[in-house]
Amino acid sequence: MKCALDLLLLVPLRLIAAPIVLLAALAVRAVSPGNPFHHRDREGKAGRGFRMWTLRTMYLEADALLWKVARGEMSFVGPRPFPDYHLDAFDERFRSLRREVLPGLTGLWQVVARADSDLALQEELDTLYIANWSLWMDVYLIARTPWSVLRGDGAY
Repeated sequence: MKCALDLLLLVPLRLIAAPIVLLAALAVRAVSPGNPFHHRDREGKAGRGFRMWTLRTMYLEADALLWKVARGEMSFVGPRPFPDYHLDAFDERFRSLRREVLPGLTGLWQVVARADSDLALQEELDTLYIANWSLWMDVYLIARTPWSVLRGDGAY
């Protein structure tokens, strides 16, 4: 069901996002030479690595563009895909739990705490999400994400 929700959201959101991303990429290219995109490697479900692309103008460690969802490397909702240095701060039990699910573009941590949280709260919220996942929780988190972003709390 989670994959079906991702695919249901993917097509309309991709149509909306594509021209915006294209314009942003052209704007980056107009003021700065080189590729307007950069990538970072992340750990996904079952420990498989994937390359996460972002616009160079986005803040450091920004989330990926929507084609990661289409390729099945990410979901719209799930634990944030942390870089290796961040994952190294967690014990193997929690890292193993995170490997059971796809990382997400948004999630419980992003809606509830964002950058205002410490590692213990990130672990608590990710564990809560993974242990209690439901389609309705995903729908709720998708609906709450725009408000969290617009409000700007915890964004640095």
